[in-house]
Amino acid sequence: MREWFRPSPRLLLISVVVGVSTATFAWYGARLMLGPPLRPGPSSTYRWFLYSTLAFWLAWGVMSPVAIRMAERYRFTAKQRRRAVIAHAVGGLLVVWTQTALAVGARVPGAPWLGVEIASPYRSLMVGLLQDLDWNYMIYLCIVGLSHAVYFHRQAQDRAVRESQLEARLA
Repeated sequence: MREWFRPSPRLLLISVVVGVSTATFAWYGARLMLGPPLRPGPSSTYRWFLYSTLAFWLAWGVMSPVAIRMAERYRFTAKQRRRAVIAHAVGGLLVVWTQTALAVGARVPGAPWLGVEIASPYRSLMVGLLQDLDWNYMIYLCIVGLSHAVYFHRQAQDRAVRESQLEARLA
């Protein structure tokens, strides 16, 4: 890759997260369109499912830069491992809660338009938090893990370049 076209790790990671979430949305949408019908009921329309899934993944698109910034700020290194564990445990729950609130908040205005009745947005938020907590927290930890992988890979590359430059100077 040319040096003038070396994108920042943050931009690469955000692009990967948005790309993966878009691919996942397309996969679920295709499975829904080609698969068996959903369970019967007023909220089981395909348009509602696609709208809900889009809201879920777009909320992650909004929250992924926050997760990446937290991963950059609280790295799992030998010196600050305890601090990073606490920060990601508490901060991850806040990110997950915010993502769920954004997703539910995006679903509520579109529900009447799609013919779905939402009795209580608060209840929808609590149900969403309880049902999706494990999945959302796993997504958060994957974003943090990818950020760390990019960081440590870049660090290893820089170390290799410095070693080769030192070798060239010594020879």
